[in-house]
Amino acid sequence: MTNPREYFSAHVQERDFFIASSGGNVHTLISVGEDWSSRRYFRVTLHSGKTAILMETLPDHLGGGGAGHRLADFIRLAEVLRSAGLNAPDILSADPAQGYALIEDMGNVTFREAMTHPHHTKTAYQLAVDVLIHLRSLSTSSLNLPDYFSSHIHTARRRVVEWYMPLARARVNEPGLSNSFLTVMDYIQNSLPPCPTGFVHGDFHPGNLMWRDQAHGLARAGILDFQGAMTGPMAYDVANLLWDAQGDIPADIRHDMLTAYLRDMRPEEQDVLKAWIALIAVQFHSRVIGQVIKLSVRADKTKMMAHLPRLQAYLRSELKQDMFAPLRIWFDDHGITFNEDINVNQPERLIAPDAL
Repeated sequence: MTNPREYFSAHVQERDFFIASSGGNVHTLISVGEDWSSRRYFRVTLHSGKTAILMETLPDHLGGGGAGHRLADFIRLAEVLRSAGLNAPDILSADPAQGYALIEDMGNVTFREAMTHPHHTKTAYQLAVDVLIHLRSLSTSSLNLPDYFSSHIHTARRRVVEWYMPLARARVNEPGLSNSFLTVMDYIQNSLPPCPTGFVHGDFHPGNLMWRDQAHGLARAGILDFQGAMTGPMAYDVANLLWDAQGDIPADIRHDMLTAYLRDMRPEEQDVLKAWIALIAVQFHSRVIGQVIKLSVRADKTKMMAHLPRLQAYLRSELKQDMFAPLRIWFDDHGITFNEDINVNQPERLIAPDAL
């Protein structure tokens, strides 16, 4: 597997050539952070005096940082979203073969940062929900998107078993534990009526939405990080937004936003969506609670561990619901309460070599 940081360090000249050939100035390269993946972002000053954002990732032929992270998909889906009347960034220049794209600079303020001002919180969440309602009308039939249920995101539900449980119990997992967990999860999923499907952003949370204060309507939400989009249950993005892994949301706003999303549906449709949102939230938190540990152990991104108490609290609360009784019993039987202290400095030998 290609190490992103080593690759980036070895290809500085190629990066600088791409910036220069795209009308940028490498001497004004300013880091604007990394996300949970292998991508990096820089703000670049163009010769015109305007700024743009350089996205740097592993080239698509090397995996582009893994499933759901192809630069070519970002470029393609940016046009799809803009054509649908949403505010995805313009692509100014791109070279997927090298792993570079120069995109429209949408500013410095994410929804998460905007919501540090209390009077913006409900407005921002309402705008995000309005975007999701708008996305329900976007046809996926010609987009050639992966299916959620066969995607890496759905498969990675088992990270709670493969990464959280060994460190929580300070021992190597017994054989077959992941399959046992997935059997219970699938039993619960298969007990539900089918969920309406459509375009799934896949990482729809306040950190991936840019606050465009001078714009109007849906354009006030600049949408990022959509290259992992799928066809799947519409419940996914709602759960990701309103049961956010990286930030707390007031209970009254969560209730109001869920009500707003469901408002134009029939009562029976609302019941189905609510059940699926609950299920997706458990699947989502089961994946991410393992992911923060994996990033800490394998990529030294230990700051992600700050989210662990929130994820534990979500799972403790969710497992109390009647529909999750089989899963609650499964975790109880294996000594997991989601109150455990997790030490990521324990020997990595506790983690199976093939852990996802």
